[in-house]
Amino acid sequence: MTNDITLAQTLDGATLDSFLLYLEDMPNTAKTYKSCIKRFMLWLKDQPDAQQPTTNTVRRYKEDLTNQGYKPNTVHLYMVAIKQWFKWLESIGKYPNIAQYVKSGKVDRKSPKSYFEAAQVKEILDQIDQHSETGKRDYALLVLLFTCGLRTIEASRLRSRI
Repeated sequence: MTNDITLAQTLDGATLDSFLLYLEDMPNTAKTYKSCIKRFMLWLKDQPDAQQPTTNTVRRYKEDLTNQGYKPNTVHLYMVAIKQWFKWLESIGKYPNIAQYVKSGKVDRKSPKSYFEAAQVKEILDQIDQHSETGKRDYALLVLLFTCGLRTIEASRLRSRI
């Protein structure tokens, strides 16, 4: 497949919708990819090679995201979406996969979440008045959170059976 056609010619309005339909089994992914691709298309409008982007165009986009201060995980997400988009465009014969050889970027595998140390947990639990019904409830809920490692959303969904 050659680069004789312009990217704008491939985007007849229904193309992005077709791609999202292709992702129908993954609605959250489709929503995220749509946002990422639209951002890329907006960025592309201001580029000198907007009509016929190349691999270097995609690389410049990745560099621009980094220069704008996006975190590595966010840049990675945007690049994965763009790479899937061009892979799909090529598979349907609309545009060559210019993103194929662009690396998505490094992902930070460390969890950004912090946790309480044992002494902190003891200090928190010691401050609860366990003589009132509310205090007993709060104490039980916090012990459950700490010992089971529940997230706050999981605890908030608990319902009393009493």
